[in-house]
Amino acid sequence: MKSLRVSEDIVPIGEFKGQAARWLRRVSETGQPVVITQNGKPAGVLLSPSGFDRLQERQAFLESIAKGVGDAVNQSVVITFMFLFVINFVASAIYFQVVPQKI
Repeated sequence: MKSLRVSEDIVPIGEFKGQAARWLRRVSETGQPVVITQNGKPAGVLLSPSGFDRLQERQAFLESIAKGVGDAVNQSVVITFMFLFVINFVASAIYFQVVPQKI
């Protein structure tokens, strides 16, 4: 998706309504998104279908990366816990072999 040009890519809703076909054609031809304002504030963004598809694909890709990182972190936590459990078990076994027990 191309970057937004403030001087050309922001349109008030009243102007957009009157020339919607022109704006749709422009977005389709240039791939440039258009911000539609209402009362001077952003109210919506018009994207080409291909721009929308790219945005959706990028979102899905980023979500899969985040899930993969989360899975890796969870796996490392489990491995660390298991490692500490084994260390504790070995240390306890050595301790009970070395230190005389009171009866």
